Amino acid sequence: MYRPHAQRELARSTRVDWQQARVRHGKSRIDARLSHLFASQNDPTTEATLWLLVHVVRQRSNLFDPKLLPKVGEPQLDVLVNLAEFGEQFLREPADWPGCTGSIHEVVASLAEHLLGKYPVPRVLSSVWFGEQTDDARKRRRWYVAHASGRKLRELDIPLRLTRAMEKHFMTSPHHLSVEQALRRAELMGLGAAPSYALRICQTRMGHELSNAPFWRSVAHFFVNVFEDIYVGDIGPIVDFLHAVRFQRIECVGLHGIEYIEPPHPDFSIKGRSLASMLRLVEQWHQSLGLDSGGTWTWQRSSYQGLLIRRPIEDEEPEFWELVELTSSKELAREGVAMQHCVSSYSEYCYRGRARIWSLRSRRKERVRSLLTIELDPQRGEIVQVRGLRNRLPRGEPLACLQKWAKREGLQIGRRVIA
Repeated sequence: MYRPHAQRELARSTRVDWQQARVRHGKSRIDARLSHLFASQNDPTTEATLWLLVHVVRQRSNLFDPKLLPKVGEPQLDVLVNLAEFGEQFLREPADWPGCTGSIHEVVASLAEHLLGKYPVPRVLSSVWFGEQTDDARKRRRWYVAHASGRKLRELDIPLRLTRAMEKHFMTSPHHLSVEQALRRAELMGLGAAPSYALRICQTRMGHELSNAPFWRSVAHFFVNVFEDIYVGDIGPIVDFLHAVRFQRIECVGLHGIEYIEPPHPDFSIKGRSLASMLRLVEQWHQSLGLDSGGTWTWQRSSYQGLLIRRPIEDEEPEFWELVELTSSKELAREGVAMQHCVSSYSEYCYRGRARIWSLRSRRKERVRSLLTIELDPQRGEIVQVRGLRNRLPRGEPLACLQKWAKREGLQIGRRVIA
């Protein structure tokens, strides 16, 4: 006999047991990582500062709450290590921090401004404290320290040449952006782009890289000039094409070991080109990608799990939808041909661990077809780009399937990805 009350109680107790297990697992992850961090510290001063930060944060914030842990990594601990590296520049004692409860970014912004802020700092700049201890990352953290001490952004060694108007736009950047995206958004808005249009462009490679600033400034001018005529789905392919023909250096395995293929048009200029001519070049490039897989790279799968959904069809064999990760340049090339877009140009990004590409596919009998191509930023645990056939935006059931998968895997979907 069906007893709905008993079923609800069973579901509730199962959910509680799962949540408790997740909390226990999260605590063990944090403790294990802390032990490793302290064992690997070579500088006694940094180690002492890190000990103090850990103690204060545990007592006065929810930063170590296991519910805030992503599926992969412990970004909270990376933040404390990165702050401890700048301990000699602290303006206030960690023990005097009043504490903060909220999201990871809210807590980090409060702590960093207490330790280093002589003047208020835009919250988006606090994202520099996340991530690894690379030279580029330390350079961005020095931007924070300098700006917090009173220096203007346009006086710092930022790759973009900022005007007063651009700096003003940066100060009001949405909190969810990275520093690179916020700077690019400020540049675009300073050139006349509307806020929503600037955010669209920041979802492309232009929002993740700041090198080769003069060239990309000319591209920013181009996008501002064609605003009334361009379809937003064409922005990403144009940016990918420009990156590939001017900057992408391909590494491949040849007869004599690793060989490099230089970009085909390193002097390519967008100045004087119309939107129609650019779209023709992008279309020709897409066709060429189907003939050239771009190397023989392979990479390991990420820790995220796929998804399989059975969709019954009346009086016929069922259809299956599955999310699969693509782990080689050949798979990206086949996906690009099937979907008529430029995902094969992302091989180097995947190989370097800067991107992960997934494909939502429909399988029925012997027929398999791609429905969506998904780009995931593994460092941020965020879906940053989703495209259908010919770069169409996701809609309907495929979008619902993607959202279900993202929720299960603890992934964020970028605000402008599906709008």
